[in-house]
Amino acid sequence: MNKPNFFIVGAPKCGTTSLANYLAEHKRIFMSEIKEPSFFSDDIDINPGGITSLDKYEQLFSPAGSNHIAVGEASTQYLYSDSAVENILGYNPEAKFIVMLRNPIKMAHSLHFQQVYSLNEEVEDFKTAWYLQEERKRGNKVPSACNDPQVLQYGDWCKTGQQMKRLMQNVEEDQVFTILLDDMKDNPRKVYEEVLRFLNVPDDRRKQFPKHNTSTKVRLKFLERVIRKLGKVKRAIGINKPLKVSRMLNNTKEQKREPLSDKMKSELLNYFRHDIHLLEETINRDLSEWTDVETHDEAAPQPAGEVEQHYL
Repeated sequence: MNKPNFFIVGAPKCGTTSLANYLAEHKRIFMSEIKEPSFFSDDIDINPGGITSLDKYEQLFSPAGSNHIAVGEASTQYLYSDSAVENILGYNPEAKFIVMLRNPIKMAHSLHFQQVYSLNEEVEDFKTAWYLQEERKRGNKVPSACNDPQVLQYGDWCKTGQQMKRLMQNVEEDQVFTILLDDMKDNPRKVYEEVLRFLNVPDDRRKQFPKHNTSTKVRLKFLERVIRKLGKVKRAIGINKPLKVSRMLNNTKEQKREPLSDKMKSELLNYFRHDIHLLEETINRDLSEWTDVETHDEAAPQPAGEVEQHYL
């Protein structure tokens, strides 16, 4: 039986979709057809009707063959989850962990946009949604379509310094590989080579690193709700292959996010400053550029989406 031996554990909106797609196309690597099985994060209920039994989870990897050196999956909530890493290690003590990180100010802004697209968030203005976090912790003003209010706690999700420290306290250093989205953008080929070495997989000389999961907005929310209900039915009867119905019906479109004001950037920086320093210490990397408000300006729009979102 094939069991996953590596996990892309997050963080959300940090390039995991692109990396998972690149690795899935390598002949010696098998990635689960479902990108976010989320099986081990049993303390987060983001995907109701998702995979909850070990048998169904392991069926995702049954197509893997003897030619596959690395077998993996990518579930971005594992890093945030209190239980996922412990559960993974209980399942496979030798599992390898790939973590992707980015400036938390940009991450929080992008994560909010994603939750609006996912229909978990009804408040389309980021600033308003940010100020609602404490109220929502008390169970108030949570959208009825949101299955787990945790996903609306943008500050907590983006405190990756705390999350990385917890990870490194529980996992041997040689089992963890960390990637910054900035590095992925600057030199995807170099990062890709490093990941293959970490997984002990030969280089396939890949040269193309296309964009995946750029900023997307739903055109008609009622239609998207119907599509997603059908998706739950599809998964319930054992069809895991993504059908991309929204794309076929042209119900999604790429859209640039509204830029943050300088005041909001400064407020977010003050909120995340300590966690950024904690992350610096944990991964032994200078992140001083993240604490310079002048570096947080949004990039000019490009034909295929924002520059900063090429690897989201």
